Amino acid sequence: MATGSKGSGAAARGRSSPGPFDSPRGQFAPCVWVAAAPNRPPAITSTAIRTGSTTAPYTYQVAATDPDGETPVFSLIGATPSWLTIDPSTGLAVAPPRTVFTQ
Repeated sequence: MATGSKGSGAAARGRSSPGPFDSPRGQFAPCVWVAAAPNRPPAITSTAIRTGSTTAPYTYQVAATDPDGETPVFSLIGATPSWLTIDPSTGLAVAPPRTVFTQ
């Protein structure tokens, strides 16, 4: 039978099966997703000063490198005493002078 004629043997109009870029919702373009490499943690490259004076503030300049080339952001985590602070941009840790430190 010819295309478009009626009957059980009628041929379908257009393609008989979807092509590689056709879908029931229309045409689409293929794409490739590339997974980004996981973010690796920075490494502290300086050694903390473990002694200090009760009459002078304690300061320690934390130095770190990041294997992904990102700028490190510094923070204190865990059981950190309230009197110890660190600048998130520079990594300068500071504790005020005191005669007694408590945690």
